[in-house]
Amino acid sequence: MGFFDFFRPIPQMDTDEVRRFLLEHDPEEFYLIDVRQPKEYQQGHLPGAWLIPVHELGERLAELDPARTAITYCAAGPRSRAAAATLIQHGFSRVFNMTGGIRAWQGAVVEGDPRAQRVRFSDAQTPVEHLALAWLLEEGSRAFYAAAAEVREDLEDGLFLRRMAAVEENHKAALAAVFQELTGRPPGEDFPRSVLSQAPEEKYVEGGLPLSEVLTWLEDKPTAAVLEFAIGMEAAAFDHYLLLRTRLGEEKSQELFLRLAEEEQSHLRILSERLDQHLELR
Repeated sequence: MGFFDFFRPIPQMDTDEVRRFLLEHDPEEFYLIDVRQPKEYQQGHLPGAWLIPVHELGERLAELDPARTAITYCAAGPRSRAAAATLIQHGFSRVFNMTGGIRAWQGAVVEGDPRAQRVRFSDAQTPVEHLALAWLLEEGSRAFYAAAAEVREDLEDGLFLRRMAAVEENHKAALAAVFQELTGRPPGEDFPRSVLSQAPEEKYVEGGLPLSEVLTWLEDKPTAAVLEFAIGMEAAAFDHYLLLRTRLGEEKSQELFLRLAEEEQSHLRILSERLDQHLELR
């Protein structure tokens, strides 16, 4: 099983395409969804945009008609890509992510933003294969948080990111336990590559981004940008655990993945609250 077989592309629109779309379509035909925080929305948003912060999207899907076109946007892209993936996973037929976010809309250059086209998970693979993928991505996300903590000048920010890295390590242990329950054997030293025969040598984070690319981007970024990226990453993890829960028949495994999904959702709220704190300092 190849690593990239798990991912499917998210349709994109650049800002010029979105402008044309808004001019050519009746507002009742589509949703323009701003997935940033309320404070960001209040500082400026696209005309007619609905505010649905990414950590609330899963709880508010019932407000939306999946037959309508949906366009998501955030500040620069990480959160809206994850939001678009969530909508597609829940049956929305026409979903687009606005590349570059509101910064690109306003004419600002989004420098070095890690770009992922593959953030929607395919449901064609087996639960064990998805389990192995989840373990691999948790390790990449742990490494991201650890690296981000090392370059923070603020002590509290560093400690916060180290706690997030420890959470990812705990999730790896939980995934290993589910693997044993599903297969009847503990994961060996070659896990997850024993399951993912074409697993890449380098690490990846949730959303299918190479860790090396993310770390290069991370070097000179303020904490607010790091938190925005982390929110998108955790939203992808949340979506992946929900997918796994629906595909597993074992009740214990379903319960575990529900718990993991709920933990990811709580992390989204914690990260969003911390992002709000940094927005107040701007």
